[in-house]
This record gives sequence, C-alpha cells and structure tokens, in this order.
Amino acid sequence: MWAVVVAPNATNALAQPQRDAIGTVLLVLVALALAAAGQPTAAAIFGVVVVLNWLLLIVFGQDAANVIRAASLNGNDNGNGN
Repeated sequence: MWAVVVAPNATNALAQPQRDAIGTVLLVLVALALAAAGQPTAAAIFGVVVVLNWLLLIVFGQDAANVIRAASLNGNDNGNGN
C-alpha cells in the first residue's frame, strides 16, 4: 500500500497533502499493531513520533516537507558547511 499510494515516487492522482494524511493513518495503524502485539512501549514511542511528524507538517506547511523530501531524494548533505 505504501509504495503505491504514499511513497515519494508513487505515480497516482493524489495530491501530496492526501498522501501525507494516508501515510499518517497507516503509521498510526502500525503503532496500534505494535500495541496489540504486546509492545506498548514501542507503540507509544512510535505513535508519538508519528503524531509529532504530522503536527510539524501542519505547522511548517507543505513547502518545508517538499524541501526535506527533495533533499533526501537528491542525497543532498550540506552538513559540512558547503
């Protein structure tokens, strides 16, 4: 499902905000599955990270997400000050 709908290289008619929402729902389901599998600590940590990511997308907007996504796809690493 992830590769077809949410992945950055997925070819479908969904707008990026829709992809982000679907991705968030899928990841929340993963957190619930972790809890159901008897891993409540991992589920809680993963769930918090997913929700924080979603909130950051809302606060900083889609432009920030697009910049980060483009940098990760292009392999840009400007950590050396150049």
